[in-house]
Parts: sequence; structure tokens; C-alpha cells
Amino acid sequence: MTATGRKIHLLIGAGSFTDAKPAFLVAEALMGAGIGDVSGILVEEEQDFEALPAHARCVITPSGTVCTTPPPAERRMLLESDAKAFRDNLIRLAENAPSNWRFERQKGESVSRLMYMKQAWDLLVIGHRTIGHQTGSVLALLSEGETAGNVRELSQRLSMGLRTAVLEVGKDLSASEVIKTVNKTRAAAIVIDAASDLFHDKAQFRRLIEAARCPVLVVKTSEEEERPTNKGGENAAGQRNE
Repeated sequence: MTATGRKIHLLIGAGSFTDAKPAFLVAEALMGAGIGDVSGILVEEEQDFEALPAHARCVITPSGTVCTTPPPAERRMLLESDAKAFRDNLIRLAENAPSNWRFERQKGESVSRLMYMKQAWDLLVIGHRTIGHQTGSVLALLSEGETAGNVRELSQRLSMGLRTAVLEVGKDLSASEVIKTVNKTRAAAIVIDAASDLFHDKAQFRRLIEAARCPVLVVKTSEEEERPTNKGGENAAGQRNE
């Protein structure tokens, strides 16, 4: 993304802190790209665990351990621990920039919530837990016209931060072919244009995230109006403006 004098707003979204951890690595690699606002959204899925069969009653702890679903009171404690870990990492990320930060918690299905966010953003990192110690290239999903340049630019910056290479996927592939390519490729992160049809098709985008097994960076290429910032300390929503 080229500098326009406007601070870039980076949004990190995930359904758990385990998913968020690799997304924070992506965010750290991008912090030198003129980012002035960093937001984090933890989307807690509403699930009636008691209605599930015994084999499906599992949760993932902040340390990444899969365990049997605990009683409701303990689940609430785990959620609070997840939220605190997410928020603490967000604060550290913002302080090292330095940037304004905001953290919030929502309920629902994470992919849908993050795709249709009303909150304005320029870069969206959707967290996805890596399988084992997965490493690989930054996979750039190129699109038509000038937007390909923005995806390339962010992919190169990200690859330098993650100390890996960039692998470009051509725009001539269909959505299903792109997903197949992603599925068989070891990637450290996926970069996609927000204008891509693949991003706007919820079912296809969910398939892309599942195939990625790594964070997905969505790049918004259209210009947005400058967002006003309020001065002050942290408010009840977890926002701090400097």
C-alpha cells in the first residue's frame, strides 16, 4: 500500500487466542507500514456444549492444548483468560509501534463476523492456528488490475518480516483452483485483496481459511475517509488513544 498521509488501520480477528497467536506474528511484520491504529476482535462462538455428543465436547486452551469441555463456570474462566491474553498481546503490539489500540469481544461465528465488520479497516488479519511448526512462503493471491500491486507490496513486506519467500498465485485461476493450490502449499500467511470474489463469497472464503492452516491477510485497496480519533485514556470498550 502506498503512503497517502493517512494512518493505516490494522484489524486482528480470531475465534481464540490460539488462532490469534500466529496472526500477531503477521501484525508485527507489518508494523513498519505506516500503521497508526490497531484493533483486535475476539469472536466467541456461541455453542451449547451440553447438547453435543461426548466426542465433540472439546475446547482449546490458550496454550493450545485440546481438552474435554469443562463445566460452564470453568469455561467462562477460560474465555476470560483467552480475552486477557489477546488484549495483552494487542497492547504490546501497539506500544512497540506506537499505535492507538482497541480491543473488543463479540459473539457469533468468527468468519462471518469478520467478513461483515462495520468497523472500518485497511488491513485485516484473520487468525488461524498453525498445524505443528508449519513454516513456508507468503502466498500472494493476485487479482486484476492495479490491486495486484498492493497485494505484491504487502506480501513482500510480510515476507521480509517473516524471513521467507513470496509465492504468487495467478489471477487466471478459478476460486476452487486457488483453494486447491492453497491446500497443497505450505504457507506462513496468505495475502488476498478485499475486492476479490473469493473474499466476498462466505462459503468459499471459509474454505480458503480452512485450507490455509495459517493467518490470512486481507488488503483493502479502496481509499477511505480519514477516521476521527478521540484523545484520552482507555474506556470501557478497551480503547486507548494516544
